[in-house]
Amino acid sequence: MAQPRQRITQERAIGGGPARLIVMEGPQAGQKFKIDGDVVIGRAIDSTVVLEEPEVSRSHLRITRSHGGPYMIEDMGSRNGTLVNGIPIQKQFLAFGDKIQVGPRVLLLFAPFDPIEDQLLQRQRLEALGRVGAGVAHDLNNMLGAISASIDFLGRLPPERPVGSADVRDSVADIRTALSQASELARGILKFARGRSRGHALVDISAVCHEVIRLAQHTFDRAILLEQEITPNLVVSGDQAELHQVIMNLCLNARDAMPEGGTLRIRADLVEQPGERARVCITIEDSGCGIDAETRARIFEPFFTTKTEGAGFGLGLSTARDVVNMHGGQIEVDSAPERGTSFFLYLPASTGQPLPVRVTSGHRELRPKSSKSALILLVDDEEVVRRSTARLLRQAGHEVLEAPGGKEATHIYASGARFPDLVILDLDMPYLNGEQTQRVILTIDPRARILFMSGHEDFIRDSSTSIGNAAGYLRKPCNVALLLSTVMDVLLTEPGSFDRKEDRTRPGVGFGTES
Repeated sequence: MAQPRQRITQERAIGGGPARLIVMEGPQAGQKFKIDGDVVIGRAIDSTVVLEEPEVSRSHLRITRSHGGPYMIEDMGSRNGTLVNGIPIQKQFLAFGDKIQVGPRVLLLFAPFDPIEDQLLQRQRLEALGRVGAGVAHDLNNMLGAISASIDFLGRLPPERPVGSADVRDSVADIRTALSQASELARGILKFARGRSRGHALVDISAVCHEVIRLAQHTFDRAILLEQEITPNLVVSGDQAELHQVIMNLCLNARDAMPEGGTLRIRADLVEQPGERARVCITIEDSGCGIDAETRARIFEPFFTTKTEGAGFGLGLSTARDVVNMHGGQIEVDSAPERGTSFFLYLPASTGQPLPVRVTSGHRELRPKSSKSALILLVDDEEVVRRSTARLLRQAGHEVLEAPGGKEATHIYASGARFPDLVILDLDMPYLNGEQTQRVILTIDPRARILFMSGHEDFIRDSSTSIGNAAGYLRKPCNVALLLSTVMDVLLTEPGSFDRKEDRTRPGVGFGTES
């Protein structure tokens, strides 16, 4: 009987698109998880979908899908088994509408995913990005002005003025401060603009709140006083990009409610009540104009807005409510005219620790371990970036070969008398990007050491297979200490550690191959 059932299920499953899992019963009832490909469901924190239920195995079941075809579900040897529509299974096809029992207390519904939800999230993200644009331009202009003034001052100094004089050191320090602030602002904007759903996982919501506050400090008018009270290490199960978007949108609404200035308070703490699951409560409170009862009754309706024509689509709060509901939480509002507004986000608290962002040599400042020089191939399509970076590397005693793109880099790598000891490779280049160039270089020399550099804040690419196989990753801009210490760390700690006494030559030149 098992074989006919599988054939029927396959026929029903063919033609399905992206799917979602809806928790019907269990501690996370109400949560929804988008899936479009292979996912592992279990209690382990590195599962694609984390179910916080003791009777669920660490890696309980797998759902796979090949080349847009039907979904397949497979039990991964769980201790309590997996049932589909009440029947124990080992491996079979899934169809929309199937109910999946994971252990004794968790019931999931396998349902189609509505792509309109993704489109609404993206539209709302773009709307929010536009609303912070003026603040971004203002702060960047201030920082560029400080850099320009300092450079002009240095350029007008007499040639005999020593580099170590106080006014020169002060000017350089001001340039570094302005660059650091501009870099932090650009990184926050890129992270918010490029944020995309990566599925549910354990999220440090305290860290998310701090990220939103940092962005607000750069982009909000100085007449708005920002206050925060964030309990550290608050963890929820959810989609980090979506939660960041919800909190940021509520802060933007608070800012708009205080055109003449005021106070914006952000709090996050744990709420525990006897007999109930602990919840994380995030409060966004403003001292603005407040909301009357009639408007308050409609603020979560899609396309309802009190803003002027063209100032918004009326999607922010309806999207926020939907996202919070999909995370098994609630959103509440307390407001009255001239009394300000408070939004309360309640999300089910989780146990365990989120997986840390993969940290490579390029993310931490290291003390150089040696003064040895190396042959470095530097690849970057921006000439000014390539030239200035090469200047620093040469100043540190390294020999540097420069390439303006991937094609030139692979030619240099293949045709030189010996292989470079290290390749510093920009990720985003025309024709051959960084990852494509890496693959070509590794076919020439499987032992190649590659250090990626990029100005993008993109966790998905940062954790990709190609970049994961590299020796490290540096985010632009990086200071000279970080650059040089990372270079030396990669040269000394990778397999087959760097040693000037064994220069790595091309096959047929120095490896003792037969002619």
